[in-house]
Amino acid sequence: MFSTSDQVSKMNSRILSALLILGIATCVIAGGFCPKSRHPQCNLSYKINDCCAQSDCRVGSVCCVEGCGNVCRAESDTPLGEKFVDGSECKHGHVFPKKWYQFWWRV
Repeated sequence: MFSTSDQVSKMNSRILSALLILGIATCVIAGGFCPKSRHPQCNLSYKINDCCAQSDCRVGSVCCVEGCGNVCRAESDTPLGEKFVDGSECKHGHVFPKKWYQFWWRV
């Protein structure tokens, strides 16, 4: 037969396990926000995309849209910047604007 202290101990273990799982799930589900952009406007004639998906960034960082391209930034608690939407058109690296003749011919 189980004693009362064994039952209390098992119940406490189950409660702690449930709270731990809930805490981990909350951290995984909560996709952080982008902080305020450091450079909202860009003086370059091209963009530099360091990320084209949220999976391109390390854990604890998000892919954010900035003036000079997409960059991985540390997550913020408040939505101040623009988060990159996975599946949007994006090209890694230096991206130059199309030249006038490229609109008519696919170069």
